[in-house]
Amino acid sequence: GYAALADWGSNTTSDTKKLVEQAKADLIAKKVVLFKGPVVDNEGKVRIKEGETGDLGQLLGATDYLVKGATGKIK
Repeated sequence: GYAALADWGSNTTSDTKKLVEQAKADLIAKKVVLFKGPVVDNEGKVRIKEGETGDLGQLLGATDYLVKGATGKIK
């Protein structure tokens, strides 16, 4: 249930709706790689190694860092 969409705007074409619905289905079926290493945090630590892919758990829960180039700190 994590891949929910808001209501369509009145100007949304049927072609756009089809593309978005296909992208949603591909995400659910894990046909899309959301992020791939190397991912380095803003303190220089490698969080996802070269060639590895991040998973939904990392994206939704265990991401306790900012990526390289971001400023600030996680509390």
